[in-house]
Amino acid sequence: MRRFAVLIAMAALAACTSTGTAFNPPGSLVHRAATIYVSDQCSSSLLSFPALGTGNVSPTTDVTGGATGIDGPYGVALDPTSLDLWVSNLSNASVEEFAASATGNVAPLVTIAGSNTTFLEPVPDAVDVNGNLYVADQAGAVDIFAKGASGNVAPTRRITYSGFSDVEGVTVGSSGVTYVVDYGASAIDEFATTATGNATPTATISGSNTTLNGPYGIALDSKNNIWIADYNTSSILEFAAGSSGNVAPILTISGSNANLNEPYGIEVDAKGYVYAVSTSIPAINVFAPGASGNVAPAQEIVGAATTLDCPSGIALH
Repeated sequence: MRRFAVLIAMAALAACTSTGTAFNPPGSLVHRAATIYVSDQCSSSLLSFPALGTGNVSPTTDVTGGATGIDGPYGVALDPTSLDLWVSNLSNASVEEFAASATGNVAPLVTIAGSNTTFLEPVPDAVDVNGNLYVADQAGAVDIFAKGASGNVAPTRRITYSGFSDVEGVTVGSSGVTYVVDYGASAIDEFATTATGNATPTATISGSNTTLNGPYGIALDSKNNIWIADYNTSSILEFAAGSSGNVAPILTISGSNANLNEPYGIEVDAKGYVYAVSTSIPAINVFAPGASGNVAPAQEIVGAATTLDCPSGIALH
């Protein structure tokens, strides 16, 4: 059975990658991410961990409880303009904003929900460099909300490509190009910055050479290479920037040593470390830059103290 998730990280002089694209403040040095945020679908919580933590470590923050409104969170994204976190909730069809430092049973800063939103089954989300919120909907759409949107509001744009089968993920490049993961079609669709309605993708990655079979999570690295968490093959795939058609991945991480079992959330930091969570394994696995094949994680956060149950979303700062 499929489950769901998301993660984020923040710290001084750290690289932020909530949209999958490295975000480096002007004049900053490039460092590894400092904090990891994970949405846990089963415990309806948003957890944070130090990015260099390893083993059985307790979360630094834990947003959970009735006041939070978090219910079956599928994804989480970092807003690079405010450094707040956006959590998408499958169970109550809402998207909520929290301060990155939030912890405990706290109310969200903003909630977007209601009939005008067109939400049916909101799953992972992303935020672009202007603070616009992109929400993937399993029902077959991507909803885009302007910065500052709140309440029962309609999206400013909605991509409803007729070729969508089961939308499970979305990320946005620094230029505003939108990448959509279609689990049902085992495809990655790319849309132009202004795409709306039944738009035609500018590029699609699909076919037997791709080895895609039920992709979920997506991230972009600092070179705009495309990283995919492939659920059905329990693998991580990397495609070169600009890929289109029936192309082979340039890198694959899979096998018993990788400890990936139905991975969902994925992120890449500015140094090239790859962070993944699997809904079937209560752990955060981190792979070193260039890792490939049946390799063990360079770092793993796992154990009872983590309180991880079925993590599905991940983001970094």
